[in-house]
Amino acid sequence: MGYTKGIDKQQKDSCKHCNRDFPGEVGLAQHIWRCPQNPECSYTKSHINTQIRKGFINPHDRDSCHAYINQVYGQPSITDRAQQASTSNTSNTEDGDDVDFGCDHNNDPFETSETTKDTTTNQDDNDDAQNNYIVDSQLPLMYANNLLRQAELKNNVPSYNHKKCKNTQYDNHLPVNITCWAHLLYIVNENGGSAKLFNSIVKFITKWTEKYPKIFKCDGMSTVYSRRSLIDTLEKAFRTKCLKPKDVEVVLPSNGRKVTVPVPDFASLSRFQLSKDYIIDNISPNIDRDTFRPIISVEEHENNPKAVIGEKDTGWMYREAIKTHCPDVPDPTLVRPYPLCLHTDYSHADTNGFLKGCPVQCIPAMLTNKAQSDSKCWMLMSLIPSLSTGKGKKKNKKNGLLNSRDYHAVLSAALSSLKKYMDAGGIYWIDPMGRTVLLKPYILINLGDSAGHNENVAKKQHSKHMVRECRCTFKQLIQFPPACQPLKYDDISSVQSSRELFDLARRNRLISMEDLSHAYDNQKYVDSISYYSKVDVGWNDLLLSDPYFGVVGISPYDIIHSIQGGIQKYKTQAHKNIIGPGETNASLKSDIELMMHDIKFLLGRNAERDIMPMSTRSGYFSCTNLSCEEVEGNNFGYMILLHTTFGEKKLKDCYEALGMNFDDALETYKLLFSWERFYMDSNQRDIIEQSSYATLRLMKRIMVHLPREVRKRVGSTPGSHGWHIVKFHAMWMMAYYVLKFGSARGFDTSIKKKNHKVFFKQHKDRTQKQSGKFVKQVAHNEHIRLTVNLAHEQMKCHYPSDISDLGEKIITKSKTEHKYTEYLEEISDSDVSDESSDSYESDDSDQSMGVPSVEKRRLNDANQVDNTYYEGRSSTIKNIRGRFDLRISECH
Repeated sequence: MGYTKGIDKQQKDSCKHCNRDFPGEVGLAQHIWRCPQNPECSYTKSHINTQIRKGFINPHDRDSCHAYINQVYGQPSITDRAQQASTSNTSNTEDGDDVDFGCDHNNDPFETSETTKDTTTNQDDNDDAQNNYIVDSQLPLMYANNLLRQAELKNNVPSYNHKKCKNTQYDNHLPVNITCWAHLLYIVNENGGSAKLFNSIVKFITKWTEKYPKIFKCDGMSTVYSRRSLIDTLEKAFRTKCLKPKDVEVVLPSNGRKVTVPVPDFASLSRFQLSKDYIIDNISPNIDRDTFRPIISVEEHENNPKAVIGEKDTGWMYREAIKTHCPDVPDPTLVRPYPLCLHTDYSHADTNGFLKGCPVQCIPAMLTNKAQSDSKCWMLMSLIPSLSTGKGKKKNKKNGLLNSRDYHAVLSAALSSLKKYMDAGGIYWIDPMGRTVLLKPYILINLGDSAGHNENVAKKQHSKHMVRECRCTFKQLIQFPPACQPLKYDDISSVQSSRELFDLARRNRLISMEDLSHAYDNQKYVDSISYYSKVDVGWNDLLLSDPYFGVVGISPYDIIHSIQGGIQKYKTQAHKNIIGPGETNASLKSDIELMMHDIKFLLGRNAERDIMPMSTRSGYFSCTNLSCEEVEGNNFGYMILLHTTFGEKKLKDCYEALGMNFDDALETYKLLFSWERFYMDSNQRDIIEQSSYATLRLMKRIMVHLPREVRKRVGSTPGSHGWHIVKFHAMWMMAYYVLKFGSARGFDTSIKKKNHKVFFKQHKDRTQKQSGKFVKQVAHNEHIRLTVNLAHEQMKCHYPSDISDLGEKIITKSKTEHKYTEYLEEISDSDVSDESSDSYESDDSDQSMGVPSVEKRRLNDANQVDNTYYEGRSSTIKNIRGRFDLRISECH
């Protein structure tokens, strides 16, 4: 039943049921769809499912429905009309006859005790019992509906299909020519070869063997297999057609344009992924592999102040989500939680922005943080196409509201397969022990950058309230103590009801489901929190781990965008302004640029361990075309420069001219590095709780020693918000998210972006490079990659021993593994320079080693850096991680 049901075409600007005016028909269709005075469309079976999904009306709770309608529309009671409406709301749960999981499906947790005792076989009595749910009428409507939906889906069991759910046994004994061609196809794909390259190689080999049969000394190789025919053969042999994505067409609400979203089957993709040995081997040691539940109980873990917070299962949200979405059954090995970590971020395959898409990738949350760095552990759930291309020359300009509606319309289609199995009650899977297991999927955490999170929650990018999870204004972003106070586990567990928790969130100036529920149709309210109104957020259709804050509460800040690409980038600009704004003091800046080349060279030559990546191709003071890690690496080198006599002699006067103490500024720079390392590591709970106050002191130091002014844009001169930015406020929220989801390494997106090379960018040359078809063809080639890789793993035992590893990529340690962390443990508390007698002379021997020809004065200072990192001579470098721990103890 669509939005237009009940609309009188001749009555265009008002509702025929309640006579409410809608100038220009704006919002009329949606209003009639849920109009309280329309008895035809209010409580039919199809509308109940839609209303629960959209979060407008709860058909099981008359008091809550009346309170919502009276608040939003100011209409009289609808109790009489509701009683006359159809009550044939039967349960749509399909019990599994083949598998018994010990779930009592007749025990509804929302039924009253009297109704449970007086249950009869009469259909009318059953319908009346279903409407006797107990829900606080003062709760937000979206939260109440989600609460009912979660309770229904928690005990929901899907129908069991033994054909789809069976332990797959692959037949890897294929003909030798198919095995050979499959190996060749794997090599071509892994090395970025195009589709034509494989066909050319096959034709080359077969033609030579036809003319000279003994040239390869192998019979039966003359049969020509094209790339397409070989892939079809491998799909049939290894049964991977179920992984092939289906095209879902979406009509954009803004202009009616159709876009295609490729969506693979989530259940087939999950079974395929969980069948891999490396998935089971990488499950966190704190989780039972037979139940996917934490080994330590909630009470024992949360009541222990010395409990280590590291993996995602050590955060308090992991155990709370299991209680919300997974039922208590006699045998927990048969019904297991299936938490997911999702990551959404746009990726580009060209420099012009035409070949653009948003991979929606996920990973089981019970895996370790280290396993997240391996692209094999990730699944590509869907690909969101670019919504800014393919409109022709005369493009219709869209505002932020229309863009948000288009994005969530496409996002809902991308997550449709996941929602399908959530509504069905889960997916079946056969574990390595041969047991048929029901997995209950839900989203534990949503990963991405700040702009992506704002887009996911329908938040305005540039507005009065800049932060998505709180009501802090522009001035309050640098207020100490902050105006907002995140909720801890003790706050949530101590409240007596959900109503108290929402009141507590409002007092702490936090955005909860209550605010999102009120903001849907109330324009004044939505302006007060700087969100978009009347946007059907696609995440609200899914089962989320946080029922009180929704998708806003499961979208933490990441280190790479908040610190490396945020604070560290602004730190470089502040250093330039401290030396001299604009073009002033150019000679000193030139000396620093030359010295940074020396530091980069000497660190790379003398360091026995990996260091942070540094880049001086654009100079230190220019962050153009630099990655976030390179910006941070350059700042690390600048901090080393400040330890030298050259750096202190030249730059100390610049700091003192601005009224700053040079030693205190250097201490602040060290603390910023140690702060990042602290939250990336595993720590005890009590230390993390105390770190919030040390973070506030560090934020004050940053404002003093890294000054940024607030200015408006004038002509070509860009404006600046100073430190009134979300990335600066994210430092205050970091401890809250670490306690909730584990260490910051678990929701760091630097590793997830690496997967774009595997899922997205490497398929560029195997497409037609047309913006309208690009995402669809990339998803198709990703399915081919899964098929070829599976065939390679299963048939490599038949390869000749001397070429079995041909085409394998050389695995090197990821640069995003925070290689600099060992060095951060050695930065000194003192600023005493190492006066070594050994010095470099600018002679021919140094030139042959690659040492730049510079002044002898700078070479003597560069020698200090050399001695600093030379083995056994770290006289000026000691523990920097201990610096932030010391600050925590001082604040405590």
